[in-house]
Amino acid sequence: MLLNAIEPQSRKKLWLVVGFGIFALSLPTLWADMSAEIALLNAAKAHFEDDIKPSEEKLFRNIANGSTTNFRTDSTDEDYSLNAENSPANAAGWSDDRIIRADRLAWLFTSADATSHVTFHGVVLVGALVRGKLDISRTRVTFPFVAKSCVFEDLSFKYYNRRRPKL
Repeated sequence: MLLNAIEPQSRKKLWLVVGFGIFALSLPTLWADMSAEIALLNAAKAHFEDDIKPSEEKLFRNIANGSTTNFRTDSTDEDYSLNAENSPANAAGWSDDRIIRADRLAWLFTSADATSHVTFHGVVLVGALVRGKLDISRTRVTFPFVAKSCVFEDLSFKYYNRRRPKL
């Protein structure tokens, strides 16, 4: 093998150069993810006058990265419906770190500033309590909206212009 013909000290240097090269090539991707995350968060802060709770910041960052926003307390528990702490039936006892205000989601669905930062993965929520009225009636949403084991205080999606939300 070609690597065996290279001295051990030179081999270490070669691996260091290769490793650094891979890291350098991945930087634009890492930077793009981080800048998209910051751009959506900054747009939300501007729109809501810096009134963003930590749970909402988590939501905006995950949406910009194309990730699921999981608010369950035990994220390894696959059958969370059997876990009383994560059951939607017990949502009244959930802490503030699981609450998303409905107007934040409505803004994500209706504002060009927000929708431009949502990836093709869309908005995927798990184990959140959406506080307030979320009215996305007559709204044309261009990305998926999935809410798994979430509780909505008040939800309206009559004439929602996409497949029905996956609730």
